[in-house]
Amino acid sequence: AQKGLKSILLDLDKQGNGTEALGAYPDRPGAKEYILKEQYKIQYMEDANIGVLCSSMDLDGGRITTLHPEHLHDTMDRSIADLIVIDCPPTNLHLQRMAIACSDICVIPTDQSSYGLKAISTVVGDLIVAKSKKRPCPKDWCIVASKVNRSIGKHKTLKSDIERTFPGVKVFEVSQDQSVCDAGDEGRGLFQYAPNCRAAKEIESIFNWFSLL
Repeated sequence: AQKGLKSILLDLDKQGNGTEALGAYPDRPGAKEYILKEQYKIQYMEDANIGVLCSSMDLDGGRITTLHPEHLHDTMDRSIADLIVIDCPPTNLHLQRMAIACSDICVIPTDQSSYGLKAISTVVGDLIVAKSKKRPCPKDWCIVASKVNRSIGKHKTLKSDIERTFPGVKVFEVSQDQSVCDAGDEGRGLFQYAPNCRAAKEIESIFNWFSLL
């Protein structure tokens, strides 16, 4: 959005952290209705280039659970924005696979926890299978180690450990940065609040990477 692209968050995580972080309201006609081809409403922010298809508590139930993993790939209306960012729930494989099938690029966030590292293997495994069987899938993907504090021993080797486990996959780091929390508390985007902070520069490098693909 900072670069002038009309950007929409499609929030598939029922916890709604992405929805609320952008100042939108959850549990209104949004992501669920968009998937089901029903009447939905994009909530636009103060920056008119940012919109949200909000999350809802029933995203992991009802009719959505019966949809084919390639449903969103077949029905997705890409004309609503220049860039659609899909926020996936960490524990709902069905929604994850729907998102994978319709995406051009996949960014896999993780942290130093054993659960986070295990989750990478599941997503990367799905990506490799989809690509090998020529199913709809992203043309490329990367892993982002988040909340990295280089003063902690195991954080120092996190990036190299991931690179060794997943050779050939691009790996980025985003630092643990107080500016990220402060921007959220202020209800402002990080690139408005602290565009020159370390985390902002690292996030921008991820955007620059997939912009070139």
